[in-house]
Amino acid sequence: MTTMVDATMAEELRVAAKECNDRCLAKAAQWASELLLSIPQHKRTQEKTRINATFSTSTPAMLHHADTAPYSPVAGPSHPPVTLSDALSASLKQVPPQVMLQDAELQCIEDDEITMARDWIDTRDCTRVPALLKNCKSTKARFLSAYSRYLTIKPTVGNDKAEVIDLLRMVRDASDPWLLYLKGLFLSTLCRREEAIECAILSIAGFTWNWAAWDLLSSCITDVEELYSLQNLCPLPKTHPLMELFHIKTLNDLHAGGDRELTMCAKLLGPDYFPDNPWILALRGCILYYAHDLGASTVEFERMLARDPWRIDNIDIYSFALHVNDGASKLSRLSREYLLLAKDRPEVCCLVGNFFSLQAKHEQAIQYFNRAAQLDPTYISAWTLMGHEQIEEKNSHAAIEMYRRAIDINRDDHRAWYGLGQAYELLNMHDYALYYIQHATALNSYDVRMWQAEAQCYEELGRFREALECYRRALIPSNPHETYVHLKLAKVHAELGEDEEAIAYHRRVVEISQANGREVLQYAKSAIEVAQHQMRIPSGDLGLAREYLALVASSNSEDVEVASDLLKSLKKMTNAERVQEVAEDIP
Repeated sequence: MTTMVDATMAEELRVAAKECNDRCLAKAAQWASELLLSIPQHKRTQEKTRINATFSTSTPAMLHHADTAPYSPVAGPSHPPVTLSDALSASLKQVPPQVMLQDAELQCIEDDEITMARDWIDTRDCTRVPALLKNCKSTKARFLSAYSRYLTIKPTVGNDKAEVIDLLRMVRDASDPWLLYLKGLFLSTLCRREEAIECAILSIAGFTWNWAAWDLLSSCITDVEELYSLQNLCPLPKTHPLMELFHIKTLNDLHAGGDRELTMCAKLLGPDYFPDNPWILALRGCILYYAHDLGASTVEFERMLARDPWRIDNIDIYSFALHVNDGASKLSRLSREYLLLAKDRPEVCCLVGNFFSLQAKHEQAIQYFNRAAQLDPTYISAWTLMGHEQIEEKNSHAAIEMYRRAIDINRDDHRAWYGLGQAYELLNMHDYALYYIQHATALNSYDVRMWQAEAQCYEELGRFREALECYRRALIPSNPHETYVHLKLAKVHAELGEDEEAIAYHRRVVEISQANGREVLQYAKSAIEVAQHQMRIPSGDLGLAREYLALVASSNSEDVEVASDLLKSLKKMTNAERVQEVAEDIP
């Protein structure tokens, strides 16, 4: 059964934004607020109207939770009774009400320290927080203390994980959903993936709308099959909007989104859900980009910017689409505007680097990609793009170093493995290149470029049978209107002396090109190959040969002279056949 967005869901998002903000989970709070504001206003205000009506007609309703709470010495004129909103109580399903109320009382006592700690984290003064909160007992204070320590050590966590192990001990026996999220985060940092997944699911079960926990769970998933199996463990039906958003986001991160995910995005952008939500529009643009539909991708990103003109999130993906789609003027304008807006955001540095790359100013591009990597050392795209630019500069050794840095961050990113293969190809080290490209192909087996690159490595190594298998596999995800793979198959079959198979692929090239209305010069060589074969074999189709040669001879192709000479030869062959036929008829 489909779950619709209503006033209750709006209230849950409102609570989630506040709870995430209270714990300095800024991205999760922003996500919840953005979804909330996308809900039509009449749905968002229904719940508020209902609550206000309840308060004005029933005074005891205000104290519903307080009535069941034990006496608290802090309750009084300066400390009102502790209450929990209905949405928050509904979200915290696994925590007993008595424990929640006691913790809320502790938070009331420690409110001043918690506020100060939150302010220090917001101003990136995290080192002062643990000392401030060392005597605090509430779960929120414990969360802020552990999280502030994690933020302090995060830039160097790759070199020394001892401090993360200490942090893990702090939340070892956690049952609070927010502390469970932290436990999962620490386990993920320590590469204990299965345990991190378990903690993320438990955290989600405790507080459903904490997007940070969903994001953590998504980052732990390595393939599509694992996603589908874990969805069965999540505490929501698969048709719930939150489950659908998680599904789309995870497949997008795996570069595995398709038509189904685009349809889900279209539904979620409809009037019954989150109309024109910029985050969902960006997801849709990313899916189309990874599917190589660059025109449609740029349209979605333009819709995103029309709704949120100065949005920085995903602006780097938009710049990738413009870079490949030759959008120099738009990249130039965006680079100028966003440099003034946020020059210290890695996405903006990446945007500017893409602009310089499109202008073939590779040194300037490298400077900006390097700046992006300095601002965020875990930003894989910056390292990968630096490697691409070093390849353009023919600096293979520097490119290899950049790609290896990207792989150290995420071994499941196919782009870095593919880049390493290209770098070793440039060094004519084809065995090494094949090893790395095979890794890239295994990680992204639906990308035609991976199979093409692997096949080319086999060709360089003289392993033509393996090359044939790779090219055949490349036909599956390739565009049915393109002919590149067919031409490569024809070439490899010719190398193996399999002329019939080679000519079959050449003929397919001609048929595809004619069906798509392409100019003759784009398939002239294949047409000549087919014609020559028909002229060469006994009982060849000379009519087909004549048709193909006439097309090439009347075109502006560079093969016009070859086609004209072959037409003359074909005419002589035809005349000779007629003479022989007449001679055979004479008694």
